[in-house]
Amino acid sequence: MKGSIYGVDIKLTKNDSEISPVGIEMNGVDFGTDFFKYEEGCRYYKKLATVLSACANGKPIFIQSYKDSRPLHVLEKIAQETEYREIHKERRERAEKIASYIDESYDFEYSWLDDLLSFNLKNLDKHEENEERWAEHAARDLGIPLFLFETIAYRREKVIFTLLNGKKQEFSKEDIGLIWAKSPKLYKVPYEYTGLFLNSSLAELLGDSKPMFREYSERYSQELLECFAPGISYGFGITEKEELLDFLDGIEGEFVVRKRGGSYCGTGVEIFEKERLMKTLKRPHEEVGNDKKRAMLYYVMKQVSNGRDLEEFLSVYEEFIPSVPILNSKTHQYHDGCIRAVVFKPKDEEPIFVDAQWRLAPAPLDADTSLEEKLRANLSRGATPQDLSDEEIALVSPFARGLVEGYEHLIEKMEGYLDTIIPRVNHRERFKMWLIKQNFWGCLLRDQAKRLGNYESAHINPDIRIRDLDETISKQISAWERVNRLREFAEQYDLG
Repeated sequence: MKGSIYGVDIKLTKNDSEISPVGIEMNGVDFGTDFFKYEEGCRYYKKLATVLSACANGKPIFIQSYKDSRPLHVLEKIAQETEYREIHKERRERAEKIASYIDESYDFEYSWLDDLLSFNLKNLDKHEENEERWAEHAARDLGIPLFLFETIAYRREKVIFTLLNGKKQEFSKEDIGLIWAKSPKLYKVPYEYTGLFLNSSLAELLGDSKPMFREYSERYSQELLECFAPGISYGFGITEKEELLDFLDGIEGEFVVRKRGGSYCGTGVEIFEKERLMKTLKRPHEEVGNDKKRAMLYYVMKQVSNGRDLEEFLSVYEEFIPSVPILNSKTHQYHDGCIRAVVFKPKDEEPIFVDAQWRLAPAPLDADTSLEEKLRANLSRGATPQDLSDEEIALVSPFARGLVEGYEHLIEKMEGYLDTIIPRVNHRERFKMWLIKQNFWGCLLRDQAKRLGNYESAHINPDIRIRDLDETISKQISAWERVNRLREFAEQYDLG
């Protein structure tokens, strides 16, 4: 790995008379910014190009992008809208089927599917230049060799890039400075080429999955987790409802954020008044029998073993951290906001703070509108980008660099042990992701399996934690058979 780049989300909040930073999320290579939307922000792209060039030792830099979107023809728009609606209908029907079989206490949350559909439909009319173009322009002004590519292939120690103009360029590994690819590409990189890329697939996985980040941070880096807003994972019975209520009762804030496990662009992010949410959770519900719960356990194990990403149906409840009120230069009113800080960490070197910007929620704090409009600060959901003051930068820069340092240490701990048990083969990254997810679900569902009296059959071995793994890969894979002990329950309740 050549280095890492992160978009770190931070709140500046007031405690008593002191303003302090609080971590909200870590975002990997696919993070976005809107620095180009205001004059002062254009300095970011020049600094970004300069920092990347130093890491690449002046050799060519390759950043994955896509051709600029164009307005869709009316028939294309109809076809795309139809596809979105069909996908939504299929996923929602499947989710409703699962929900109908399980206990209400599982909190199987899928209302975010509607929000995701709404987001996709609104974006049908969105046509903006890809942000990577701005980095390309800045690099050209500075005389830095930076190229945008659409696809990538590998052949005999060489890398073949398909550039945005359709031309193919072939480079030997030694002639490439670094490659900044989109997250899905990182899982497919052959092992011998991983040293050219930014960010590891594991770093991307933990950044994309909020429950997974929280679980592994709690195990291996409690100090890092304490820098972030307090939260708890919930869903599929991994946490008892009483535990969630205890968590909510213990936080000081007035509001609570619920995020779906794989949320992006603010999709599925909901904000609740804490007291109202607790009343809803305390309402009585009818318990279902253990047979159904065993069936649900089997369903989860089998789907995860087959590679399905059920993490997106988990929820993370977090204390909402209010920012200091920020005067929006466009509305001239005060808004809540969240900072996106960009930090680059060259391999074996200290993190470098590149720049940061405010993202101000669409509606001012005193507006008569939904909590999401007033408190959800995502650029893709209508937030306004705005520059930070020098004083704010002074607070954010060391904190953001510290979060990246802590996050990298967490990844190193996990990667270090995985290196000892997984051979360096082409499919290594995919198997590593599978193993991490198996371990994640096994540990989360361990207590539930104990309560149901199916501890051994619940998963590949719920007692195993990554640092303690000493079984061979063949033994891990043979564990697929263990979930079959619950097949009879799943078939009885038609869970697939």
